[in-house]
Amino acid sequence: MTKKWSSRLTFFAFVVLMVGLGSNDSLRGIFSTIFQEHFSLTTTQLGLIVTASYIGNLVFLLVGGNLSTRFSKKRVLQVLILIWMAALALFAFTSNYTVLLIGMALALGSSTLLNTTMNLITPLLFATAPGFFVNFLFFTGNRHQRQPVYFGQPRRRLCLL
Repeated sequence: MTKKWSSRLTFFAFVVLMVGLGSNDSLRGIFSTIFQEHFSLTTTQLGLIVTASYIGNLVFLLVGGNLSTRFSKKRVLQVLILIWMAALALFAFTSNYTVLLIGMALALGSSTLLNTTMNLITPLLFATAPGFFVNFLFFTGNRHQRQPVYFGQPRRRLCLL
């Protein structure tokens, strides 16, 4: 495979990954009502879901930052993708609240470090215009998170994206 096609494939994979990472943050908010209904949670237990996600961020950024300086960033990126996918699979197969909290810490911690690692690797892979590629990937990952803002009557709405 030529370097040009390899670079394009890597960029496409990063775009797909950023879309997934951008939607990952909705696990804390949008899915709260689903978690509350499925697990019969109290408000305090819902708050622990958010707390677990931030603890995951703290631990992953602290430990993962050290690992990414010791080992190859590519290898760290691959391991993070596996951890993230395994954590997301927990949500599909569990009915245990404790496993949900562990999965939340793993999913959001790994996704935060994955996002950070991708931002560090992107300028190395796309040296021609590193700022453009980092901004484009960030925009791709966060674009669909924006919620429409409505003005006016319920029948007549102006939607700003």
